[in-house]
Amino acid sequence: TTLLKVLSTLYIPDSGSASILGHDLVKEASTIRQLISFISPGLDFQRKLTLHENLKFFAKVQNSELDHAYSFLEEMNMLERLEERTETFSEGQKAIARLAIGLMKDADVLFLDEVTLGLDVNRKEQMINYLTSQLNRKTLLIVDHDSTVIDRLCESVLILQKGGYVDKMIS
Repeated sequence: TTLLKVLSTLYIPDSGSASILGHDLVKEASTIRQLISFISPGLDFQRKLTLHENLKFFAKVQNSELDHAYSFLEEMNMLERLEERTETFSEGQKAIARLAIGLMKDADVLFLDEVTLGLDVNRKEQMINYLTSQLNRKTLLIVDHDSTVIDRLCESVLILQKGGYVDKMIS
């Protein structure tokens, strides 16, 4: 999670250097923010607002369109919940809404932090299938503790040990 926050420019690195799509992580942070989308269980909603109102809010903040969110919500059978307050949502429904918000930007790189957290087995399968079929032209960097998610979505796996040091790389 910390690594994703550094790469998405939410945290400033203590040392070293990195680039995202050829842009320096520190010097060109604002450019990187336009090119990436970071989806995390830490993203919270305005609970008294409906899903639709939350989507409109985040679309305005991100300067993005609602089309990609609606397409994903339709695939996940959640369009009928657009006029419901997010305070009534289960953790799984919140996870779906968070990914919908992240997909609105149509970013080149998606940082996915535990995106299937709170989903039941069927919804998790739906989300994995969606990510596999619809986002095959995107770069996904995924942090997840569920080996099923990693096995299905990742071509390479980086395992870190305490302190952020690389334990091993599996391709």
